[in-house]
Amino acid sequence: MTVSSTIGEGTTFTFEADLPESHKPVKAQATGRVLGLASGTRAVRVLVADDGVHNRNLLRRALGDAGFDVREASNGAEAIAAWEGWRPDAILMDMRMPEVDGLQATRRIRQREAAEGAERPTRIVALTASAFDHDRETFLEAGCDQFLGKPFSVDTLFDALGEILGIEYVVAEASPMESAGDRISIERFQGIPAALREELSQSLGIGDVQAALAVIERIHDLDAPLADELRRMVRAFRLEEIFEALPSG
Repeated sequence: MTVSSTIGEGTTFTFEADLPESHKPVKAQATGRVLGLASGTRAVRVLVADDGVHNRNLLRRALGDAGFDVREASNGAEAIAAWEGWRPDAILMDMRMPEVDGLQATRRIRQREAAEGAERPTRIVALTASAFDHDRETFLEAGCDQFLGKPFSVDTLFDALGEILGIEYVVAEASPMESAGDRISIERFQGIPAALREELSQSLGIGDVQAALAVIERIHDLDAPLADELRRMVRAFRLEEIFEALPSG
């Protein structure tokens, strides 16, 4: 290690290290709007398992527009049946569903794959509102490959699928000015009562799109332009942006 220092400018530390050469390609994260799957990508099957019809519709539209082959399940039992008959490449598995929840469904699918000696196990992404580390560990131990906390952006979803499936996308790059100008500001919510903002935040926090839309309907009576903008953002699956823009308290 060598050290050089100049008064008034700072100090520079320089060192060399012997590291193993890497031949593994690095996949860049999507830094703009995903237009579709990269040329030459085989058909990619994704099963969306969520008991919320609005959640499924948003995910199906976002994935379908990007070129994924998408099917739906409204509970864990349906997810297991769909997996059995269709064998998707990936499942977006909501952890809280009626009858058979996502955790149970994941465990049963992994048990069947183990019994069959599956060469290409289905990748499973846990979707959950829980932020606790011990829950994350439980999901991963049950057989989930990835974990997305609600609310999440469509870019985060595409990045997760790209990572676990090894796929790449065609992306429309967005300039920094376009990205900044397209975001909703915290000031837009100043005229909305704190109780209503909190209700919207809670709905988005647990990923309940239907409940969030119901709150937005009530916001419409107070600020119609804001409500219209929020609806557009929900349809574009920009839930995380709304959640982060909401003032606290």
